[in-house]
Amino acid sequence: MSVEALPTAPAADLAALLARAEALQSAGDTAAVVSVYHGWLAHHGTHPLAHVAWFNLGVAHATLKDPVAAAEAYRKAIALQPAFAEAHLNLGNQLEQQGRAADAIAAWRRALDAGIIDGQTRPALLCHLLNNLGRTLENAREYEASEAMLERSLLCLPDQPDVLQHWVHLRQRQCRWPVYEAFGEVTLAMMVRATSPLAMLASSDDPGLQLYRANVFLQNKVLPTLPAGLAATAGVKPAAATAGVKTATATAGVKPATATAGVKTTAAVGPAPASAASTTAITGTARGQEHRRLKIGYLSSDFCQHAVALLMVDLIERHDRTRVEITAFSWTRDDGSAVRDRIRKAVTSYVPIGHLSDDEAARAIRDRGIDVLIDLQGLTSGARPGILARRPAPVQATWLGFPGTTGMPFIDYVIADRFVLPESLTPYFIERPLYLPHCFQPSDTRRKVGPAPSRAACGLPSNGVIYCSFNNNYKFDRPVFASWMRILDSVPRSVLWLLGDSRWAEANLRREAEAHGIDPARLVFAPRIAPDQYLARYGAADLFLDTRPFSAGTTASDALWAGLPLLTCPGRTFASRMAGSLLQTLGLPELIAADPDDYVARAIALGREPARLAAVKARLARARDAAPLFDIARLARDLEDALAAMVSAA
Repeated sequence: MSVEALPTAPAADLAALLARAEALQSAGDTAAVVSVYHGWLAHHGTHPLAHVAWFNLGVAHATLKDPVAAAEAYRKAIALQPAFAEAHLNLGNQLEQQGRAADAIAAWRRALDAGIIDGQTRPALLCHLLNNLGRTLENAREYEASEAMLERSLLCLPDQPDVLQHWVHLRQRQCRWPVYEAFGEVTLAMMVRATSPLAMLASSDDPGLQLYRANVFLQNKVLPTLPAGLAATAGVKPAAATAGVKTATATAGVKPATATAGVKTTAAVGPAPASAASTTAITGTARGQEHRRLKIGYLSSDFCQHAVALLMVDLIERHDRTRVEITAFSWTRDDGSAVRDRIRKAVTSYVPIGHLSDDEAARAIRDRGIDVLIDLQGLTSGARPGILARRPAPVQATWLGFPGTTGMPFIDYVIADRFVLPESLTPYFIERPLYLPHCFQPSDTRRKVGPAPSRAACGLPSNGVIYCSFNNNYKFDRPVFASWMRILDSVPRSVLWLLGDSRWAEANLRREAEAHGIDPARLVFAPRIAPDQYLARYGAADLFLDTRPFSAGTTASDALWAGLPLLTCPGRTFASRMAGSLLQTLGLPELIAADPDDYVARAIALGREPARLAAVKARLARARDAAPLFDIARLARDLEDALAAMVSAA
């Protein structure tokens, strides 16, 4: 029967109504579906199965992107059938669509508390409810409650890697140690396999494990999203790449790698398209010649008040426009920040691609003839590896967004330096290193550091050494915290000043301090504040204590720029060596510890010897102006030289 031939009068028979609505929906006429259900309910609102009609009406309104009407329809269904689990779930979804997260949580909690879903007979539906609660509670920064919901879900159905991934990171953010703790049928091995690439940087100093986790991400999250032709060729070396791996440098062009060459891949997913102007010489190290400008594309969702943008903005402003064209390909939220405005003004072109599919975005990049595409996202939230997998540029690199290997064979290079990525570490990277001559990390030297607030204004004691660590709390672990407690124990009247990320982290850290015999009051937690106030706050501290295995990156740059010495203990991974790279470039090797015991000893010595600490601060003040670390104009030239050599050699 055609849609037109269906009867128009409301039918008392629900089966006929459902058949009619289904036919209209199949014809793509969702508005007519809404009209049909409204018409039937106007005459049959007391029908024993009217709640089904209300539910289906809610689905139709949701399809039409009308969450208010959808939510009202689901409420009607629940009023008629309070145990209608799917209606409760969908009501919460529609409230969330309206931006009413708290109301969504309340709706789901009512369903959970009412016990309307039997986990024995409908485990998947119960987990759906628990996972919705866990997700929204995490977004609301209710970490403890979120963890509890996800744990209940995993007890019901243990094989949920995505849920377990969030559970692990929630424990990191709360400083719940040990983070990995088996429960129910969830094993430690399952937890390690489910740990996100970012969380793994803070979990392990094993570069092999970080490479493994990046590869799992590639296999589970990236390849399944690609068209079959692209996914099938991922990881296959093109014939031209079988001669060995190359390491690009800023000063020497391209050199063969050493004994680690065999472990690399330079595979492309599909052929690398030629640049639109590839027959014209690209500007290299010789400046002022009549060559076309190198076309650099930066790819990111973080051109806003974000650590990556704060690092990049000064460098983008200092690029030599006679040598390079800069295009920002962005899917960034408009947060109205000054750094976003600076980036938009500094680039040659700012191209929003948030509304484009990966295919369309790759085409937009390719159409602009980009020579080298630099991904500033890596494996962090919001990444779009599907764009890079389509090879929109002949050379593709990763930088800053993720301090480890991406595991993605369609990214050719990682921009680094020889401290943060020594040759001994390169076997654990899919990407070839593009070495800069000094430090891999830029900074914003146009920032002003205001006068330091008083200690009293910061809630700090007027006397004693102020150790601080303003790294995110998820970077803390039990070994590094134990080191800090040894330091406090050995330096009387000293305190540890930390970033107050959450009340659960604060409570857990205070309990941990007490277990070490340290008065919990010697931990002082600082709230998040505006960027200018944040930089000034470093002036109230004496020494920054870095974390391991995930060291400070942007935060280290902030502290050093503000004049605060930082003590670090590099490990075996890129992520653990970032702050060490900054300190080496500043010429402050005495702040780079050889091992955890040396780290503790140096922190104690600096705390006990004010003259020694003052001398280090004076050296830092001189180095800030003289060393290459904060010479961003020089870094821009070095990067341009390195990229030009890399593209010419491709």
